[in-house]
Amino acid sequence: MIQPGQSFFVQNSATVTTAPGLVFTETAKNTSGMITSVFNTDQIAIANLELYNPSDVRLDIVKFRFEAGANNGIDDFDAGKLSNPTENLASVNGNTLLSIERRDMPQADEIVPLSITQFQTAQYEFRLDTANWDDAINVYVVDNYLNTQTLITPNQAYSFSVDTSIPESMSETRFGLNFDNTTLSVNDSNFGAGFSLYPNPSQDGVFSIKTRNLNGDKVDVKLHNILGQQVLSRTFNVEANGEVKVNASELSSGVYMVELNQADQRYKSKLIIK
Repeated sequence: MIQPGQSFFVQNSATVTTAPGLVFTETAKNTSGMITSVFNTDQIAIANLELYNPSDVRLDIVKFRFEAGANNGIDDFDAGKLSNPTENLASVNGNTLLSIERRDMPQADEIVPLSITQFQTAQYEFRLDTANWDDAINVYVVDNYLNTQTLITPNQAYSFSVDTSIPESMSETRFGLNFDNTTLSVNDSNFGAGFSLYPNPSQDGVFSIKTRNLNGDKVDVKLHNILGQQVLSRTFNVEANGEVKVNASELSSGVYMVELNQADQRYKSKLIIK
């Protein structure tokens, strides 16, 4: 039932070959019915990514709804993208563009690709709006052109620019969202106990991570700068003495967050490069 003040969209099937029509008859009208609530009141986790121009005008929005056990494929809880005459922002699921996507709860380092097209200016800003959100889940903007991952929060937007002379900067597939669920299970809670990072500060960006019980194992090491941008990501084999030696001499002086990951287990430490 469509109630006073409500609106809706109708999207054609791709197989429709004739001009569709929508007809309301007099008998379909009801002037005595009670107003009823039509919105789901479940406390699902919500993340909305909004696109703004320099005039602070919201150009488009893509909405994510996270619920335990939800289908990450396309079903009736998703809404396809209806194109705008100017900028278009959508999530990408297979070959389908979506404006609203319901998904299972995020897993560690889960990346959802985005589509953004029809740029009209050179400067833009992504803003994040959340509700019922788990603070253990960080959201990063994956910028495939700059090869960075940058933390975005309701209080910290992500600004970017495009250049018509650089096709990669205007690529439809330039961006994605990394929903990084850093929550540790009970079995993971002792991971990292006895680990150490040295020397710290590092004079040249070369440092070691001393581990325990990981000799010969493969681990992933990532570094993020203070803006949340991922600036290094490499895979190492832990040496026989339990050490992982990292050469990040290409990085400039500053403060970095070091992550050592094995499967869904994680050790973090702050590093200062002088």
